[in-house]
Amino acid sequence: MNPARPDFFGAVTDLQWYEDGRGRLMEILRSHPDLDFGQAYVTTCRPGVVKAWHHHERQTDRMVCLHGALQVGLYDEAAGRTATVFSSPHRPRLVMIRPGIWHGFACVGGEEAIVLNLPDRAYDHACPDEQRRPAHDSAIPYRWGVQDG
Repeated sequence: MNPARPDFFGAVTDLQWYEDGRGRLMEILRSHPDLDFGQAYVTTCRPGVVKAWHHHERQTDRMVCLHGALQVGLYDEAAGRTATVFSSPHRPRLVMIRPGIWHGFACVGGEEAIVLNLPDRAYDHACPDEQRRPAHDSAIPYRWGVQDG
């Protein structure tokens, strides 16, 4: 794995497929004393659909697109900065999103996107660490390029 490139929202790590005659393997995340693990889950997003916006006060998300093509939108409200990261199996990237960053994603390919998230905290149904806004909220200076929300 290439070292993570820090950015205002967290970090992006370019990932690599390893292949032999049996198939392929991609290492996504390795154990580290400073790296907390909360849960692992898979979510999907249909072509042309936007799943946004939300942010966490305490949780760090760590997402990678396993199938399809994903546009990850990021917004730091305090600094007024936005960023876009693209991820797909052909350009695998681990997107680490620190607490306080508004984020979401859109399926930008013709196939349903499958996304693996490895957040550092388990979801607490009784007290969710999540705030939401509509996908096309005019208060967020980001344009998705698809209109479904």
